Amino acid sequence: MRLTMVRTFAVVLRSPNGDAALAAAARRLRARIEAQFDRAQALTYTRVFDFFENFTATSDLLCEVKGAIEKDYDTKEQMRKALTARLFDECSKTPVESVVGLAYLPTNPQCMVHSIVAAKSTVLPSAAKVPILVTFEVSDRPPPSHHHHHHRHRRHDDDDD
Repeated sequence: MRLTMVRTFAVVLRSPNGDAALAAAARRLRARIEAQFDRAQALTYTRVFDFFENFTATSDLLCEVKGAIEKDYDTKEQMRKALTARLFDECSKTPVESVVGLAYLPTNPQCMVHSIVAAKSTVLPSAAKVPILVTFEVSDRPPPSHHHHHHRHRRHDDDDD
């Protein structure tokens, strides 16, 4: 849950039209949360956020590429296909091994990332920016272990026999 909250604030911090007071409060809260991480949590945090920052950087890169190649294509659809091919290349180069079992989808913390499905990732239509849709192979996060509850439940089942 902590990483989800920090991720939300990281987005607030990057918003160019955002509220300065909210951004300052987000920076303070993020610093307080990060200060509570032990060494293992800090490593996990760094790995996961570096992984997802790759996609922010890829979108920025594609925006630059778009500006450079716009004049080379007759239609926006042709250009979008060229940008999607570049996205495929970038997704294929993004290492996922260091975050398997650690990274979850920012939109659904119950889904753990296993791999990137580059062939199903695409550039979405946009007049100004280059929004991307990256597809991940995921699995459901296992529920927290409540060993003592299971033990009681099992004992109850045994009593019914």
